[in-house]
Amino acid sequence: MFKRKVLLVALALALVLGLASGAFAVEDVTAGHSIEFKDMPEEGFWSYPALSAAVENGLLDGFEEGGARYIKPEASLTRAQMATIVNRAFGAQAAAALTGVTDVPSYTWYAPEMQKAVQMGTFMLDTKMRPNDSITRQEAFVVLARAFKLQDADKAYKPLNAFSDKADIADWAKPNLSAMAGAGYIQGSGGYLQPKASITRAEFATVMDNMVKQYIDVAGTYTAVVADGNVIIRVPGVTLDGVKVKGDLVIGDGVGEGDAILKNISVTGRALIRGGGENSVKFIGSETDVQNIVIARGSDGKVRILTEDGAVLAEAEVDSDGDVILEGTFGSVTVLADDITVTAVGATLTDVAVDGQNSQVILGTGTTAQNVSINGAASSVVVEEGASAKTVEISAPDASVSGGGTVENVSVQSGGDNASVTTPNTVTTVATNVEGVTAGGKDVPPGATATNNDTGTDATIDDPKPPSGGTPAMSISIEKVMYDGGERTKDTNGVYSLPPGADEEKASIDVSIKNTRAGDYNVKLTIKNASGLIVAEATSSGLKRQYLDALDVYGPVTFDDIAGMFDRLGTNPSGYYLKQDGSKVEGDTESKFKDAIQATFGRMRNGEVYTVTVEFGGAASASLQFKVMREEPA
Repeated sequence: MFKRKVLLVALALALVLGLASGAFAVEDVTAGHSIEFKDMPEEGFWSYPALSAAVENGLLDGFEEGGARYIKPEASLTRAQMATIVNRAFGAQAAAALTGVTDVPSYTWYAPEMQKAVQMGTFMLDTKMRPNDSITRQEAFVVLARAFKLQDADKAYKPLNAFSDKADIADWAKPNLSAMAGAGYIQGSGGYLQPKASITRAEFATVMDNMVKQYIDVAGTYTAVVADGNVIIRVPGVTLDGVKVKGDLVIGDGVGEGDAILKNISVTGRALIRGGGENSVKFIGSETDVQNIVIARGSDGKVRILTEDGAVLAEAEVDSDGDVILEGTFGSVTVLADDITVTAVGATLTDVAVDGQNSQVILGTGTTAQNVSINGAASSVVVEEGASAKTVEISAPDASVSGGGTVENVSVQSGGDNASVTTPNTVTTVATNVEGVTAGGKDVPPGATATNNDTGTDATIDDPKPPSGGTPAMSISIEKVMYDGGERTKDTNGVYSLPPGADEEKASIDVSIKNTRAGDYNVKLTIKNASGLIVAEATSSGLKRQYLDALDVYGPVTFDDIAGMFDRLGTNPSGYYLKQDGSKVEGDTESKFKDAIQATFGRMRNGEVYTVTVEFGGAASASLQFKVMREEPA
């Protein structure tokens, strides 16, 4: 049933949630006895509606002093009290072990509450849980945001601009507080949020009343809700039939391993699934209008989400510690969590994105998926026999696609190094800057296409053909030497000459690079004197193939601007170095690099032949000889 807000409350059980002479005590009240709180604000006072709702909904019990009951609205809320209120709101039952915690003795009343809070993920496990400390406003809001899975991904945190003291908000709290403010759950006072101040019991009751308008804690069928706002179901065995929720619908932790039946419901916000088991949270009927569900089941069990009789869930986000089973029809499914398994059984899926790391999506028998993407490292997609996926795109390392089902095409994009594809008859294309890919157990070179056999244990590789009908896959050549806009010609000895008074800034080399192989390469330029001594050596490391895509001829390369050449090829100054006379030039800035090149040029002796060699990737090189004709002093 829906509980109504009243001042006199019949309490079946009670745990005190307040301070009595600086210590906590357990409340002992006979079931059904009507209690009146001596310090409950009068009706019409700002905190009266929220406090009476908190009492009526079992969030606050108060405590006894001198034979009277007190609610203590102005007392600061402690961390243990905060944990207890949120546990009660969601009906939390499962408990985590407080391994390594030193300040929560097992004999205290709050030990089981802190265990539940850690299991819920609202409190983080730490050696010091500080249960008796007053909780700050920003800590309280973060706990609520964790419970409701609210986090602002926009790093600008624009909703916080409404508060004059936003600079006082801790960085770790900003994503959660921004989401809370953006949703209208927190407003502050007079333009101030006071994030580091403690929060009173009345203030927190007001926030809770703002966030949750109704609690359902008796099993049965409901055909209407009595107020607009978020609704929490905190017991199993509840059916909502034709209910319209103007806000979020929360399947609370108290549903446990039980079920929740949702027939032709409409939810303007999200359906947040924190509870439920393999018996299912069921969405039934073609009139179902739920655009977004967030699955956040705890690690104590797995939950099955089922749609049937025409129900379609447009968008599902899996941010769960426990494994998830999907059955029915879904639009997009995004797996945000790490280290979980999502299994689709007899499901129809449009888009599936695996963003979490080391997570697995299993497309079980009877499941079809149109587009699948693996964006989290070491994650995988298993397509079982009788299931199919039209396309799979991989953009994270160490991903895999396996199983006996049908996958038409796999595209391994940038970042998808070391991908493995073993599904039968799958065509795998590999981007030119990706390495370590295998298909059917065979290595697939960058830029190549592989077609698996009908068991996925072998593959035919279509290696990219060298350009220009037989030209080596990697080549480099020096096309010409220019000076002051004019092309220089070789003498009979094959040596280019620069004229007397040559300005090094006017000299350049045109270089042609052809490459069909992906990977990281070094580009190296050396200048040797007639004795073979390297007078200058410049190296750029980590040059990637994509920087040369669509490049046939790169040039000119000036003697003055070797550093600029490397920059234009896609590396930054820290990726190259220069040696003069065998010693590395200190400093990696472009200006120092240019200065060193110019100094080398200036030290070249009149008429001496120097050899310039350009090497690419350790697999191709080209050289030329030149001499500088300098005017002799008078």
